[in-house]
Amino acid sequence: MRAPLLLAAALMSLSGLAYSQIPPTAAAIGPVTPAEIIAARQGGQAMLPGQVAGMKAAVDTGADVKPFAAAARAMDKWDQAFVTLFPPGTETGGNTKAKPEIWSDRAGFLKAAQNHQTALQTLATAADANDKPAFATAFRDMTATCGACHRGYLAR
Repeated sequence: MRAPLLLAAALMSLSGLAYSQIPPTAAAIGPVTPAEIIAARQGGQAMLPGQVAGMKAAVDTGADVKPFAAAARAMDKWDQAFVTLFPPGTETGGNTKAKPEIWSDRAGFLKAAQNHQTALQTLATAADANDKPAFATAFRDMTATCGACHRGYLAR
């Protein structure tokens, strides 16, 4: 019995040592390049269609919508981070499809993002309640806010 406990203690102390070698902040890693920022926003956006397709299928089939509450909240958190990924210097490169209006009409871009976040929060609330009619309405509203932002700020 003693040997497994000693082994566990040794492994925990080694893992603590390894963990202590990790830099305490992202800033310690070094500067992030414009190409990395563009890749981050593209990668995050690429994960959304699967969530949206699942939600649409639930709306179309009348399935329970409660399981989509976490997805709606995660999409809202992503959108809050996403709007910060357009600093000056990321207007071009990395096959970005971001329109110049993101930088020239920053207030409009942020307003479109806020509309989307509000729609996602409403969607999460409807999902939490497993309110299928409210979820269907909120889903249509949410996808409309996606389209509004894409039309104004995403080159096709």
